Amino acid sequence: MDASPKFIQLIKQVQQEIGVGNARVRPPRLEVTGTELQGTRAAMQPALQYRPSVKSTAFPK
Repeated sequence: MDASPKFIQLIKQVQQEIGVGNARVRPPRLEVTGTELQGTRAAMQPALQYRPSVKSTAFPK
């Protein structure tokens, strides 16, 4: 993803997928849609499936 001209849009989409941000970008950029969005989500599925569980004590609830 980091070799794409839409690097910022893809990173923002990934942040939204993992729940630490949103996919909104400022003009003139546009959010990823269609096949780019599907490809990004497909690439994220294996990563999320094997994502390690990390418990932080820095921000207790």
